[in-house]
Amino acid sequence: MFRISDILKKHKKGPDGQPPKKRPEEIIIMPDKGQGVSPEQKKKPEDVIIMDKSATAPAAPVTGSIKLSVEKAFTATAKALISKAINQEMSKEADAQANFLYDEVLAAVKHFYTSDLKKEAGFLASINSLTEKSMPILAEHGHIIQWRCLLDYPGSEDYLYRHSVNVYFLSLAVGMEFGLDKDRLIDLGTGAFLHDIGLAGIDERMKAAKLEKDEHDNIKKHPDFGVDIMVRSTKDINEKVLKIIKQAHERADGSGYPEGLVADDINILAQIVGLVDVYEALTHRRPYRPRYTPLEALDIILKNKKLFGPKVIKSLINSVGVYPVGTPVLLSSKETGVVTVNHPDLLFRPVVSIVSDPYGDELTEPKDIDLTSHPILYIEDCVKEKA
Repeated sequence: MFRISDILKKHKKGPDGQPPKKRPEEIIIMPDKGQGVSPEQKKKPEDVIIMDKSATAPAAPVTGSIKLSVEKAFTATAKALISKAINQEMSKEADAQANFLYDEVLAAVKHFYTSDLKKEAGFLASINSLTEKSMPILAEHGHIIQWRCLLDYPGSEDYLYRHSVNVYFLSLAVGMEFGLDKDRLIDLGTGAFLHDIGLAGIDERMKAAKLEKDEHDNIKKHPDFGVDIMVRSTKDINEKVLKIIKQAHERADGSGYPEGLVADDINILAQIVGLVDVYEALTHRRPYRPRYTPLEALDIILKNKKLFGPKVIKSLINSVGVYPVGTPVLLSSKETGVVTVNHPDLLFRPVVSIVSDPYGDELTEPKDIDLTSHPILYIEDCVKEKA
């Protein structure tokens, strides 16, 4: 048995200090009812339990401490190999639809965030239509869209639009994993699309440095600004979408804004968007800090799990994975590669395209390793490029 806070810890080593010669744990998230857990192992309400998929008895907790991801100065050759490995996966004809959809939603966000919405008759119907179109493509090609969502922004002037697009897609993915029906998914998509529209007219969002207190206080008004924009622009917007815009920055412990709501007082759709908003922000560069790896982002979220509901955290992990497509990783063999395919039921066993050997020498061609077929190998850490 593992608690959710253990998922980022190192694999348990044997007496000789080496990984045990057995198939590493293949884990799934347990149902909330705690089925298959003995009385002494029953979870606390705030914990999420992860269990070995194939074990007949609960597995031992993973031991070790969480540390920052490995830093590596990628050479130009290694960067080219990483790009090649990713592009080979993304260039499949079946995935072109997903790339086109991402660009279509980005164009729509740029348009609606910079327009006078009172003059945009039917803009809500347009967003709803995009969401209906997005759901089947996400179900079929979600790894492509998630890869686009986790790429760094091409420029700071574009960050609000790309952030909103990324939160839109990742929120829908989490909502689908959460089991929301079609109508609630459409509300979720519309709210995620518009959740930061109140920032569009705030100058502080463009500041290339950490905000001062008064500037941050002004930023914290943007949920109210967003609701005001919607109410003035259309009579068709429903209460659920307005709650997402208003409450996406609230936190379960009452530390959020603008009203300091707690726990179940926060609409569940807003909770999803709020968690995704944090995950997306952590995995992208800001003027005052570098981007975190997906592993580091999950570490931060889990260390602050009192801010979010456990069911929402669980759905985020199941939908985006521990190592999303495009994540550079270090294997236990000391080879470096990039994740190109994830197996939904085996979060720690993706396909990795190897770009450098155990000695750090770049390969002439990427070499794919499916960790489900290599039981001794495992991902030791994420790799982040040195600043």
